[in-house]
Amino acid sequence: MSESETKPAAPAGDDAAVVAGRGAIFIGFAKIFFMLSGSVQQIVLPRLIAAAQYGLMLAPADADASVRADLTAAPAGTPCSPPL
Repeated sequence: MSESETKPAAPAGDDAAVVAGRGAIFIGFAKIFFMLSGSVQQIVLPRLIAAAQYGLMLAPADADASVRADLTAAPAGTPCSPPL
């Protein structure tokens, strides 16, 4: 790298705080988006497909949600489901 080329400077303290704040805002919007899209699925899907088909779709989704909850809570040390 020559002297005329410079590396981009690392963000200063205030800039890092702004970047972190933006990240928190984006995460908040993502959570809202996923909550709304999940709610739309719960409201719209039963009206679009038969109740039996909807039940068949929910069974594996519920099992997956239980496993996923245990996997995400395990690092925090908080049990989600009772021990077997």
